[in-house]
Amino acid sequence: MNSRSGVLERNKYFAEDVYSDIENPYASSTSTGTLSDADLDILAIQKKYNQQTSEATQQQTTNKVQVKETAVAKTAVSTKTKVAIVAYIAVVLLAIIGISFCGVAVSGAFKSMAALEGEYATVSGDLAELEALINADNYEELAKRAEELGFIDANDATSHTYELLETRPAQNFKIETNWFDQLCDWLSGVFGG
Repeated sequence: MNSRSGVLERNKYFAEDVYSDIENPYASSTSTGTLSDADLDILAIQKKYNQQTSEATQQQTTNKVQVKETAVAKTAVSTKTKVAIVAYIAVVLLAIIGISFCGVAVSGAFKSMAALEGEYATVSGDLAELEALINADNYEELAKRAEELGFIDANDATSHTYELLETRPAQNFKIETNWFDQLCDWLSGVFGG
């Protein structure tokens, strides 16, 4: 570009006034078609700056594309990894569901146990009261409380007697067995029958 022919070609390009039909008070009044060396240096610097700027822009665009490709490459997950993640999530969900069902079952058992403890406390309270009456030797209070609980007093009208029937004494027979009976008895003993 520093060759003389390149400079002349540039001078030709800059000598053409593309804005000649537009009135511009700031435009130079003379269009000689020749540029000074300082103007040429400025134009060369501007052109070099524009080239560097376009190269930097291209480089930034290339870097952005590379960064996006790298990000896509890094985020691409293999199928085995996806399967492992799904399996892990499934196991965790099954564990959570199992723990929830177990908690519901345990809370139900505790509720039924609390109800049974309440019934037990009621019955044991009644028994303690009855024992206190028995130990007090107060027969009228005891009879009254027993009637409230549904018991009746034993007397001649409510009690029955019976006589034992005469029975024969137990017979002791000796039954002979053979080897097959002994084998069956042994197998029964071994297998718990």
